[in-house]
Amino acid sequence: MPADEIPSMAKYLREHTAGEMIERVMDGGRKVMNRVAHSYGYADYILVYGGLLSLAVVWKWPQVRSSLAENPFPVLFFLGYFPLYTLLCFWYSPISAGNRLILVPFVPLLLVLSSGLQTLLKADKIRIGGKAIGWLTIIQLAILCKVSIDVIQALTHGVYVLDGGG
Repeated sequence: MPADEIPSMAKYLREHTAGEMIERVMDGGRKVMNRVAHSYGYADYILVYGGLLSLAVVWKWPQVRSSLAENPFPVLFFLGYFPLYTLLCFWYSPISAGNRLILVPFVPLLLVLSSGLQTLLKADKIRIGGKAIGWLTIIQLAILCKVSIDVIQALTHGVYVLDGGG
């Protein structure tokens, strides 16, 4: 390949306008989000855990504020790493918009979200039928039901219609 055709960041910046670069990210975002929405169902878990953690943060705000004042770095890492990784996926999607890149942060994100829930709700209980049951137990049972339904769906239908290579 001739030297003037070898891809590089400098060459890309020279040959594209800011508008074209923004459009690449926006178009990539649409492709990635469409892939996430119509894929294996992992987005449901991010939404469930993210929504539950958001509710727990609001409910336990004084505890959260105190923890942030003590050590803000885990939250700063979370707010930096995951959005930047997502933007990089959007940028890279014209080359490869498959699940393999999107799923890289999936397990770490679930770990962070579930750890946040564990930290905030570990001591909280609700009374049901005269017995104290932890909120985490209720959440885990609900998620286990969802996982069971998803496994059945994947084994009876999903494996036949989803693209496994992309």
